[in-house]
This record gives sequence, structure tokens and C-alpha cells, in this order.
Amino acid sequence: MTWWTDADRPARRALVAASLGWLLDSFDINLYALVLPSLMAGLRIDQTTSGAIQSYMLVSAAAGARTTRAGAGRSSSASPSRSSSSRSTHRSTAPRTTTSSRRTCSSTS
Repeated sequence: MTWWTDADRPARRALVAASLGWLLDSFDINLYALVLPSLMAGLRIDQTTSGAIQSYMLVSAAAGARTTRAGAGRSSSASPSRSSSSRSTHRSTAPRTTTSSRRTCSSTS
């Protein structure tokens, strides 16, 4: 696993955090699949109904993710880094000509 040792500490931490997030995000779907046979027998649910429940769960998870992403997009526009005061102090990105570069240019011509 040289890729693990070659990566710096922040990169390894980011990978572990993303992996744990993915694991916890898929936990409810995997848990439902594990308990499905017992659930079907205990509640006398047929395969069509259990499939519909799984489909409703997936659709609601997708809707929740979309709602969360839309809400996150709105809240980021109100961040302090985008406030009007930070825009007014923003400097131009145009290149500046310094005295030393003028001398260099004039000496070469």
C-alpha cells in the first residue's frame, strides 16, 4: 500500500472521512436488506410490498439529498466571504509593472 504511505496526512484523513461518510450514508439501505427476510415473515409482507417499501425509501433518500444540496447552495451565498464589504476591498488582478521590469524592458530594446 505505497499509495497510503506516499500521501500526506491531510489526504489520508480526507480519505478516511469520506469513507466513513459513505459507509454511514449507505447504512440504512444495507440494514433494511439484512432484516428484510425477518420483517417479511414477522409482518406477513409479500415481495411486492417489501419492494415498494425499498423503492419509497430510495426515492425519499434521493429527494432528501436534493433538498439538502439545494439548501446548502443557498446558505453558501450568504457566507461572509461573499459579502459586499469583501467585494469592495477586492484588488484588481491586472498585472502590475514594476520599476525593475521597466529597466529590464528598456535595456533590452
